[in-house]
Amino acid sequence: MEHAPSMLSETHTQRILDLANQRGLLRASDLYAIGSPRVILTRMTAAGLLQRVGRGLYRLPGAQLT
Repeated sequence: MEHAPSMLSETHTQRILDLANQRGLLRASDLYAIGSPRVILTRMTAAGLLQRVGRGLYRLPGAQLT
């Protein structure tokens, strides 16, 4: 069971990255629809996978907002 949390986080990370690719701008509230906890956003931001652009708003690093 030691590997389950890591695998779970990887699954959530991939779902969030997929959603960010589709939408461009991601709201913290969007995570509810894909079943991912909001704490993953903080971890992904710290890891450089997402960039926080405002309160509850995230995007992929280097992504252009239109």
